[in-house]
Formats: sequence, C-alpha cells, structure tokens
Amino acid sequence: MRLFTAIALPTPIISALSTLQGSLAGVTWNRPNSYHLTLRFIGEVRNYALMNDIDLALRRINASAFDITVQNVGIFDQANQHKILWAGVAPCKALEHLNRKVEQALRNLDLPMPRKRFYPHITLARTQNIHNDKLAQWVQTYNLFSLPPIRITQFSLFSSHSLEDNPYYIPEVDYLLH
Repeated sequence: MRLFTAIALPTPIISALSTLQGSLAGVTWNRPNSYHLTLRFIGEVRNYALMNDIDLALRRINASAFDITVQNVGIFDQANQHKILWAGVAPCKALEHLNRKVEQALRNLDLPMPRKRFYPHITLARTQNIHNDKLAQWVQTYNLFSLPPIRITQFSLFSSHSLEDNPYYIPEVDYLLH
C-alpha cells in the first residue's frame, strides 16, 4: 500500500481552490476532493507490522491545533519537463513543528528520508506541454490568491490509489491535534 501523511483540507479551502479549475487550458486539473497538504511521503508499505508501527508512531505525536492561510500560486518545474501547479501556504511555525514531529516519528522506524525539503503546498494540476509564457501568465494572474486563515485540528495517514491514471486518496487513520 502506498502511504503518506497529510492534512485533509476543510471544505471552505477545497471550494475556494476549485474556483481555479479550468483557469489554464491544457493542464490536467486534480479533482478537488483529492486536494491535501502533504506532510511526509512514506512510499510503498507491504508489511503489516510496519503499517502498525507507523500508525503507533503517528499516534504518539503531541502537537497543537493551528491555523493555516492558503495564499499565492506557483509552479514546480520537474526535471522531466513535468510541471506542477500549486497553491501555497503562508509560513506557519506550528505546521513546520508538526512536520518535524512526523519526520522524527518516521525516522525512528528507519524509513527512507525525503529527498526534498518540506515546502507546504496543495497540488492543483499537472502539465507537460504548456509553453512557459502561458504558465508565467497564469502565475501572474493568480499570484495574489489568498484565503482567510482556517483551523487545522487533525492530520491523517493516507493511502494512494490510481484509477485510469487518476489518483485518489483514502484517509486511513486520523490523528487529532490538541
């Protein structure tokens, strides 16, 4: 089972982000019900004992609820010409603290470390064949995108699945923040 930890987004954020759907032609927009804020990608886990250990380690995390603010948009340019359109999250010490706690809990299980540093974002779409000028224009048009702060009270362990090249994610276990 392919696993990752993330924050499932509250309905007001999903609704607001879904207004960006279709704002750039020629990209593959993610379904709004798949929007999430990844904390840590874990990867393929087939060992039931390891799945149980992951769950127990995440249950032990003690962190406080906090507010996040979704703001601005951008593009990650992957080496293979695959580009990701995203909405960003304002710097938040409590979110960074939660990410560190998740990292530490999983590091203790000898899971591979992530190759990239934590950059909180919500993936909106993917593309391979859009000219950079159009992408830059999209970023310029929506770079002031901002939502009011919203309270985050839990994070989840998700499983990732694919159906006809369309990923979908299932929250397997929720972990409350205090």
